[in-house]
Amino acid sequence: MGRVLVASIVDQPADVVATFLTAMQAQDTPCESLDFLLVDTGSDAPTRAVLDGFTPKGKVYRANAAILEERDGHADQTADQRPLGLLGRLKTSFMSFARDRGYDALLVVDCDVILHRRTLDQLLQARLDIVAAAIQDSPPPARGANNFWFNASIVTGSERLISETSLHAEQTPPRTPCNEPGLHLVGGAEGCLLISRRVLDSPATFLEIPQLELKTADNQFALRAAVAGFRTHVETRFPALRLRSTDDFSVAVDFINTWPETETTEQAATALLGLIRDLNTRHYLRPHRVDAGGRLTSVVTASSRKNPESIFGASPLAAVCRAENAFACTERIHDGAAIAKGEWQQFDTIDGVEFQRAMKATVSMRKVREDWIPVSWQLERPQFDQPSAVRRPPKTISRNRVLVSMLVHNEADRYLARSIESTLQFAEGYLVVDDASTDNSVAVCKSLLGHLPHEIIELSDSEFHAEHRLRRKQWEISRQMGFDWILVLDADEVIEARASDRIRQLINQDTHDFFGFNLFDFWSESHYRDDEQWSAHNRLWPFLARNDPWISDRWVETEQHCGRFPAELLQKPLAPGGLRVKHMGWARLKDRERKAERYKVNDPDARFGVRSQYDSILDRAPNLVEWRD
Repeated sequence: MGRVLVASIVDQPADVVATFLTAMQAQDTPCESLDFLLVDTGSDAPTRAVLDGFTPKGKVYRANAAILEERDGHADQTADQRPLGLLGRLKTSFMSFARDRGYDALLVVDCDVILHRRTLDQLLQARLDIVAAAIQDSPPPARGANNFWFNASIVTGSERLISETSLHAEQTPPRTPCNEPGLHLVGGAEGCLLISRRVLDSPATFLEIPQLELKTADNQFALRAAVAGFRTHVETRFPALRLRSTDDFSVAVDFINTWPETETTEQAATALLGLIRDLNTRHYLRPHRVDAGGRLTSVVTASSRKNPESIFGASPLAAVCRAENAFACTERIHDGAAIAKGEWQQFDTIDGVEFQRAMKATVSMRKVREDWIPVSWQLERPQFDQPSAVRRPPKTISRNRVLVSMLVHNEADRYLARSIESTLQFAEGYLVVDDASTDNSVAVCKSLLGHLPHEIIELSDSEFHAEHRLRRKQWEISRQMGFDWILVLDADEVIEARASDRIRQLINQDTHDFFGFNLFDFWSESHYRDDEQWSAHNRLWPFLARNDPWISDRWVETEQHCGRFPAELLQKPLAPGGLRVKHMGWARLKDRERKAERYKVNDPDARFGVRSQYDSILDRAPNLVEWRD
């Protein structure tokens, strides 16, 4: 977002105005500039002193409404007593001021509304024409905002007239559970409105509508905006707080002190809601069972399906998925209705002591066509800074087990056997995800892995065109297989012979969680390429990771070169593993020609790679170096 103007009528006591401005100055938003227009309605000396001492990073414009009010004969009245026409003219002047000075958005906010430090950023992220912040009278995470409405009940006059002026009286959506975090379409809202440039340039204003009795100037704006074709949404994440009187300052202090907790609560709620909405489409849905201790136990299957009913039948829990340090499950699916439950968990440390934060949720859902839609949402307030009986499993320095995880696609006649054989001296389990091979790659894997615990997942349709989804599926299944460490190796990579002893040293220590190896791009059976464009062997590449269940599974979502580990894990320190890996995928001329053509078709603009490297694939005389064991 570019330039934003915050406009407010200053009509409250000094303490209220000071609290309002403190919260505005604390707004965490990346907009280009955040400026302020403050209209003084005849404040006392303490309030003027507060305004004089307000020095944000952006510009501050001061205006005085006294002359206008004296002309109308209302200078001594409070904000609630002033006629709507006057307030409407003041707020309309805000729109003109913002439009004439080229602002991209205008926030019209009452000066007794205390914004959460993330409120404005959340409104800007919505990128909607009109979006309001939910406002409540008690601090979050308790909900119950009432500064918005759904239909023509805002009018004390004729509903027939409203219908004729297209306030969506007949098109108003069903009442959405607005205690669910997120954006909701409403009939209108008041107290804190973010107005886009499109609306600023439109005929919509806050001016009074003759012969139509409305409750507030914001009601008038909602009606005029609806007639102009603009809909209003309310954002219920990070709601604001309204100070009803000077007796509410203890509430305001509590509200500001709970900002970190509120942010964590909203993070948890958003993660859980996303999981629950996606329960029937996530690629790693797995049937499962519940053991005697009540723990969820995954049962890996060869494929996922879309309908929860068709997968789970009479299972005690119908579906389970995990992401973003959360898990969610559905149960009691019956006649197009379901109950979903979830728990968000996060480990943290205070003074070296690990503890767990957790928040639980229950959601009622109904099925509309093929989608499950949440219809009610209940959150259990998380407990913070309390040691939990649940601890992250301790790191052990002996008897750790390593799983080798591999993607395969038509590799039977290339390097698949050599790749697997290079790991057999240390691998204690194997996962092979076969991406719809049409050769006998699966048979090769089965013949070599018969003596090891292993899973072979055979996909019916290739997913390599969206590599990040395929890699994520591979990682999720690998993690669920319960090994202490995961080595992710491609089917054309051969790890050097001394890996057997070295791998055991790497996995039986408690200092490092993530290891990188040197990767050599072979241009023949015995030589690797070494020049400006091909020097991967001079740096570390991630190969081996501790199986930490609390790592988010979010992936770098590029169609190619998305990496073999989750984004969060890639942010962690990469320790040198002291091993070399032969990348044989370039060793044959026909393979180089095939890959060069693939990049030309799939990435013609080099969005996911380096153009000069693509162009160098078919160099006639590259610099090659002989491999030495």
